[in-house]
Formats: sequence, structure tokens, C-alpha cells
Amino acid sequence: MQLSFATKREDMNVIGARPQHETFGIDNAMLIAPGDPDRSILYQRLLRRGRGQMPPVVIATVDEQAVTLFLDWIRAMKPEHQFVRDWTMEDLLPLLDKVKAGRSFESGKATFKQVGCGQCHKFAGEGGSVGPDLTGVGRRLPPHDLLESIVLPSRVIAEGFATTEIETKSGEVITGRVVQEDDQIVVVLPQTATAEATSLRKGDIRRRELSKVSNMPAGILNTLQGNQILDLLAYVLSDGNSNHVSFVTGATVTPATK
Repeated sequence: MQLSFATKREDMNVIGARPQHETFGIDNAMLIAPGDPDRSILYQRLLRRGRGQMPPVVIATVDEQAVTLFLDWIRAMKPEHQFVRDWTMEDLLPLLDKVKAGRSFESGKATFKQVGCGQCHKFAGEGGSVGPDLTGVGRRLPPHDLLESIVLPSRVIAEGFATTEIETKSGEVITGRVVQEDDQIVVVLPQTATAEATSLRKGDIRRRELSKVSNMPAGILNTLQGNQILDLLAYVLSDGNSNHVSFVTGATVTPATK
């Protein structure tokens, strides 16, 4: 996030940007979702006291003036994308065969950017690192599993990317990914783009819990049309290769034989 006063709105990486630390289980969560405070994580943090509150320390009460300011500001924004439908696996599974051919590379690339995949995932050498690297995912996952990971992100959380919450005996709460551990020490990397890892002695830990909720918000497809979703899947499965058979007009796909 770039929050200095002189920063232009489009350069803030806040409005329409995906949270990289905590979604509180909110569908299609954004840092700021224009017109929708309920999906805006910065607004939700202002409302909370305890884990995830903003500011994170010192203040034990909700700043009602700040809450009202954010509420009015977000409500006054024009939504960037309109809700289409609450897509389910049952809706999309019958369409999966259409991923194999006749897709639009440009639409897939634009949709990848629209839903914010690159903010959290590295892909073709670019992007974030708080989620699994999507490069080569088409060789690791069939289309069904890739689709499921988007529609139902908490069903299977990639190894090493589940969030752990640790409370120390001094009362400090640390949330992030465990990136290193031995008999004495556990190293936690907060789910932010710039945070440094924290080393904790196991003897100093009072409580440790592994979250069953993915950091990736559910519902990110709900502002997309069906063809956009198929183009997005084809784009990711192709590793961003515009010459992939999925994008060749008139291409035919020979069914696999046993």
C-alpha cells in the first residue's frame, strides 16, 4: 500500500486490491471494495478490537469518527465491477470442456489482472509471494482441481501456505506462515509483502492454532461472466502462452486415450 498524501488513487494499491494478510472469511474481500464497506478489509479492521484490529496496538476502543469517515468514503465510491452471480462448482463443471479450445488469450490475461491474482501469486516470473507460485500449475493440476482451488479456496490449502496464529506468554499475537521450525524455535513469516520473519522460542508460546480458512478470499469469480472464467482458467493453465492450443481459433482437441 502507498498511503502518502500525494499518491494518486490508482497508485495507492488499496482500492480494488486484494488483502495479503487477513480476509476474516469475507467473500471477494478487497482492501477497499468501492461502494461496499462490508467487503472492505481496512474498514473491517477499524471495526474490530483484538486480532486484526487497526491500529494494531495501544487503542482498545473503536474510533467511531474514523469508522464513519471510512464508511461514507467507501459508500460514495462507484463500484468497479457489478455482481454477476454466486458461482458454484455445479455451475461451472459442465463448462470445463470449453477451456480446451476457442478461448481468448487477451480476455484471460485481463481477467487475471482484474481479479488480482498477481497481487498474491507469482506467475511467469512476476507477482506476489503470499500464495503458491502458479507457474506450471497446468502441469500439476487438472482443470477441475484448479477451478476448485478458486471457487472453494479453503477446501484444500496448499502445504506451507496455511496461516498459523501464535500467542506468546507475554500476550503478543503473531499471525503468518511457519517457514522454519525445530525443537527449540519456530519462525513465522507474516502474510504481507514486505514484513520480516519473526523467530520465537517454543518455550515462550502459550497458544498455537492452524487456520482452516484460506487467505485467498472466496467469491472472486462473482463479478465475472462465464466466458471470462473459462478464459482465466485457460490463461493460467497455459502458463500465459498465447500460442497454447486453448487460444488457437478452430483448434480441435483429441480426447485422451487410455
